[in-house]
Amino acid sequence: MQSRMDIASKVGAMAILMMLPAQGWLLWSGTHNTLPSYPWPAVIGLTSIVLTVTTCTFVAKGMFANALTSATVNAIPHVSASGVRIEKIYFSSVDYLNGVVSLPWHAKYLGILPSGFPRMRGTFGISLPTVYFAIGSLVITPEQMTVAAAMVGDNVGNFCTDDARAFSFSFTPGQILSAQRFDIRKTANWLIPLPFFRIQTTVAGAEDFLVCTGALDFYDISQETSDLWAALGTF
Repeated sequence: MQSRMDIASKVGAMAILMMLPAQGWLLWSGTHNTLPSYPWPAVIGLTSIVLTVTTCTFVAKGMFANALTSATVNAIPHVSASGVRIEKIYFSSVDYLNGVVSLPWHAKYLGILPSGFPRMRGTFGISLPTVYFAIGSLVITPEQMTVAAAMVGDNVGNFCTDDARAFSFSFTPGQILSAQRFDIRKTANWLIPLPFFRIQTTVAGAEDFLVCTGALDFYDISQETSDLWAALGTF
């Protein structure tokens, strides 16, 4: 199973290989005084960069999606009788995902996002909208499920210091109406398919939300996803 670093290194190598012909030709022509007249060197160089960035962005996204899809099927759940704790959880909702989908094209693909919209740094530093609006933790015991998180601001992973933007909820088994897997590709197939679960409850303010493990490696995502699903099944 590939790690995120494996994929990033392959995409980086691909970017170098794609840019070598045009940049090498410009360098060779410059040293031999055979460069075409201005502005063609700039046009060729910029075109090479734009094509490389565009291609690598789509390739990286596809590789991440394939790795996530294949990483969530083989892990054996590791849930003890006392429950499970997952230190990093992404929180989202169907309404929030619909808001991401409704963003204009320049926000989705060029990273020109509204001020304060949750974002992450994508390939070559381009800002992209996140599929989650908060990061926190989740604990499930036989008697109670507790979630605690803070809204993400302009930089993913930086919790807001304003207490009004943090939240915490606890649920008993009787307050959980349903828990099921949620495929975000049904909302928008261009989103990276993080393995979300949809939880519906009778608790005011948390009637319908999505949770997903925030592990850094695909193996860990697979394991924590299996642990969370097993814990939800026994809750």
